[in-house]
Amino acid sequence: MPLELPGPAIIVGDFNLYHPWWNTVAHLSKIPKAEPLVEWLYAREANLLIDAEIVNEFGGTFLRNNLRQILVIDLAFYAGFRMIEWGEWRYIERTGSDHKAIAFEAILKHE
Repeated sequence: MPLELPGPAIIVGDFNLYHPWWNTVAHLSKIPKAEPLVEWLYAREANLLIDAEIVNEFGGTFLRNNLRQILVIDLAFYAGFRMIEWGEWRYIERTGSDHKAIAFEAILKHE
């Protein structure tokens, strides 16, 4: 049974999935594995929190010396908010992981 969201949600994770929605250079053979997540997100009218210009300028979210292409596998989505304003976001200090850590600010407004 799919996870239901009882209210507004921010969905963040290291998904290790590849899809053109968040990575325009995703290899076609890897896309089917992401389809169940994409369908679930579309059904909940989720929005992707990623700035393609930043990704193109600074690279993806997964780092390894021998990578041949930009990889975006660490993702953030939001769904169900009526009024939300996204503030600043930035890469934060290295965590020792092979992933870049990102902090973001959300301002929830009451109607």
